[in-house]
Amino acid sequence: MTTKQYHAALKELNLPIGVGTGWEKTAAALGVSRRTLARLSAGDQDVPVPIALLLAMYLAHGLPEESA
Repeated sequence: MTTKQYHAALKELNLPIGVGTGWEKTAAALGVSRRTLARLSAGDQDVPVPIALLLAMYLAHGLPEESA
């Protein structure tokens, strides 16, 4: 998954991109730290396969209730 695809998936899921306002919601949904979220959003780190698969699952089935 490219950074552009990652951003598009977060946008479609209405999850904030980056570590601005609301980053906690995205970090919780993906199970990552603020630092990892910043690296992914900036494109400084490749999107790990498990996160790409998780995003694909969320896109197909929606976010869990506690993350929505």
